[in-house]
Amino acid sequence: MQSSASQSTRDFITAEQTSIQYVDKELEIRSYLYAAFGVIVCVSSTTCILVFSARELRGRYIMFLALSFGDLLNGISFVSAGVFRNLFMYQGSYFDEVSNLQCLLQTPWAIPMLIAGQFPALLNLSISVERILALEFAGWYHRRWRASYKTYLVIAAVILTFMFFLLAVLVDIAKPVTYSTRLCTVLKSTGIIYGTVHYMLIAVTYFVCFVVLATIFHKNNKRRAPPKEEQRRQRMILTITGISVLLVSIPCLFMNDNKMAEVNGRAEQMHYFFII
Repeated sequence: MQSSASQSTRDFITAEQTSIQYVDKELEIRSYLYAAFGVIVCVSSTTCILVFSARELRGRYIMFLALSFGDLLNGISFVSAGVFRNLFMYQGSYFDEVSNLQCLLQTPWAIPMLIAGQFPALLNLSISVERILALEFAGWYHRRWRASYKTYLVIAAVILTFMFFLLAVLVDIAKPVTYSTRLCTVLKSTGIIYGTVHYMLIAVTYFVCFVVLATIFHKNNKRRAPPKEEQRRQRMILTITGISVLLVSIPCLFMNDNKMAEVNGRAEQMHYFFII
């Protein structure tokens, strides 16, 4: 009788551990928040794409149009991360072992999340460079600058993003790591060194662009009053870059929230990353 009771107790404990293994409530809630935030980003980005796609704006604001596509990809990565992480838990495959390369190439959100971090940052850098040239080197800009150069900057951002992605793949191949969950954050998908550099450069890029542009705009506006169109452009650029500092740079500096979870009798380190 005692043996039967002990067996029932063990079965109950095993069932409890299994339920914890497959459904972590905190991660479930965070994943839903991920998906909800992603939907908001997708809606706002789509609105910007529709605005900048207008014939009269497309040529002048092609970099902002490309930036909106990058933000849309970011929203898609958030939605897919939230939906599929919960789906993995519900299906009982969340705690399957995966390698860093599998995380990068075989999860629906890893590649979009990686690209959606780098591509908009490079575009913000391109927008800042174009404005610096226009204001600090006005003579050269008006003589030499062509509208097609903005397209070249977008293409350069695409090429650099692709090269950085290939570098991430090579890093994973050179230093394979196996993880016990399918959380598959950018840091887990690319390795701690690449991932840390990735987030630090993104944070620094947005912050430096904002400070430099704000300083240049203030200095030039004091020197001479800019036309209304230039004032609107400056406000738009500073608003976009400032929002990026708040929603990207600052979260990048506080991206790790570690939680110890008991899974099948062993301590499992679970990392939650909320990079906006």
